[in-house]
Parts: sequence; C-alpha cells; structure tokens
Amino acid sequence: MRSLDAARSCCKSPKEFEYEPLSPLDSTRFEISAESPAFEFPTGKSYFKAFALPAYAAPYSITIESFHGSHSPGGEVPYSASVFMPVAMFLDTGYAVTRVVDEASFKRVDGSLLPREILRLEATISVGPENSQERYLVIFTPRRALGGITTGTVPQIIPIFLPGLVTALPTGRREPRHMHHAPVGSLRISATHSK
Repeated sequence: MRSLDAARSCCKSPKEFEYEPLSPLDSTRFEISAESPAFEFPTGKSYFKAFALPAYAAPYSITIESFHGSHSPGGEVPYSASVFMPVAMFLDTGYAVTRVVDEASFKRVDGSLLPREILRLEATISVGPENSQERYLVIFTPRRALGGITTGTVPQIIPIFLPGLVTALPTGRREPRHMHHAPVGSLRISATHSK
C-alpha cells in the first residue's frame, strides 16, 4: 500500500496507456506489481494492466482470473494469503468508458484436487454485437476493495514421508484460506469464442 500511495500516475488519460493486444483463443498470465503503471481512476489510484481487444467479428467471451498469492498481511501462514480484486473497464475507440464490470462480478472458485482447481477469483464477460464498439480493456482494483478479505477453501492434505518418497494424501476435509485484497497479484486473461 505504501508503494501504491507513493506511485506516480503514469498518464493523463487512458489514451496514453500501453495496450497489449489480446487475440481470440489467447490466454495470457500476467502480474500486476509495484513495477506496473499506476493511474488515478475514479475509484482511486491503482496499478493496472491494459489490453487492446480484437476487432469484433463474432460473439466471444473474456475470462479474467485472479489467483491467491503468497503475501500474508495477517501473519496467519499458511491460512492467509493475498489476492488482487479486479475491475474490468471497457473503452471505445475514442477511449470513452462503455461499461465497467465491478468486483461484485468476480466470484470465488475454491481449490480442488480432481479436477485440479487453484483457489482464485473469476469472472467471464460476454462480448456481443452490442459491445462491438469496444476496443480496449483495462484491469485495475478499486480503492474501496483494498483491505477487504475473501475467504475460500482448499483441500486439506497430510504429508507422507517414505524412504525415497515424499507425497501427500487428502483427508477429505477442507481448510480456509483468507485472501486479503491487495494492490498487486497474479492474473490470467483468456478470450474464447462463444458457443
């Protein structure tokens, strides 16, 4: 938080952002960190990542995932972690905001072993004909979300130590993970054709 508070705004407006191309059927893992650009959004200053959307040809979906991190502001290791609480802001060719998908749309996905699921926040956003004018997407976090906590669960496992082998077995129980909303985090964005 001190790093974010001290960060200078990179730009005067979203027109000056650097936009990374996002292609259909593309999946990109990225970090939002203290080295990322910062900007004073209407909801407060935030580090962010910006993408240029593909030219609209047919309906598609964008999935944004934010994974739990290793930072533990509560000191409750291993039961505490951090997570970036995303907001998705769409812009048209003139860099005017067309819509905002806020943090309430991002749902918790609990961890599991089969199928393998990583504890995370996730939202899938539809892009249809009514959104064909949208050309840019900016992912940031609102100031109001920082300091909040989302609690998820993961399978409880016990380590097994055998000669020459270290493994783990699930107990069938679940353990809580308190994810503190942070200004930084690890995310993935994917674009897929709508069915």
